[in-house]
Amino acid sequence: MSVTAYWRKPSGVFDSFNVSCGEATAYPSYIPYSNDLGNNINASCINVTSGSTHILTVVTISGAETSSDTISLTALPSAVQLSEYDATTTSVTAQWTWSEANDGVAEHFNVYCGSGDPTNTTILVTGDTLYNATCSNVTPGGNVTIIVSSTSGDKTSDNDTIIISAVPETVLYLRETSVTNETIAVSWEPPKGDVDFYQISCFENATLQTVEHTNEKSYTAECNKLTPGEEYKIIVTAYSNQKAGEASSITVITSKYR
Repeated sequence: MSVTAYWRKPSGVFDSFNVSCGEATAYPSYIPYSNDLGNNINASCINVTSGSTHILTVVTISGAETSSDTISLTALPSAVQLSEYDATTTSVTAQWTWSEANDGVAEHFNVYCGSGDPTNTTILVTGDTLYNATCSNVTPGGNVTIIVSSTSGDKTSDNDTIIISAVPETVLYLRETSVTNETIAVSWEPPKGDVDFYQISCFENATLQTVEHTNEKSYTAECNKLTPGEEYKIIVTAYSNQKAGEASSITVITSKYR
């Protein structure tokens, strides 16, 4: 990585430019006068650390006279690499690692939530190796975009983006609607937020039923081929973006006689 300064060729007579970058390496470090030298001249500090700041000095030499000028240059900081850390019905959290040895210099991270509210829009670099960004007050079951960048001096890295799905809420008002000796019918109302489908378990190790979410006010499912007079625990779970909400259950006993 490098940082580069540009300057215009002086209008007067000069012999050369000497360039230095403090502890970094200047390239080129010496620029002699040449008829081929254009009006716009540049030099760089090379092999610098991401996000690091360097003072580039240009000394103009004209005979026995010298003049100098300096500029502070900051290298572009590294981008973070986000991963999903946590999700609840009301918040989602992304995580990333950062160390100066591996990632370079940064002063803080910038956080943006596509929906909901960021717990912190700016997170200071403290020397820790793990950092989290949380978006709260999100829609249950909804997709949330989190964007994070790093900043050092006047430079900000490229964004890294992740989409995390919040956990859907529990279904509402699960209840039996009819019972015979071999069947149990139940109904429920959808939770607030986003839902893709509902999964119904009629008993342990039973084949799971799926009911698609279609924006209805209520949904029904029926458990068949049951044993008369037996107790069954029927479980209904909402799913959104492959994440399951907290299950809701009801215990019902079939009629004893056919």
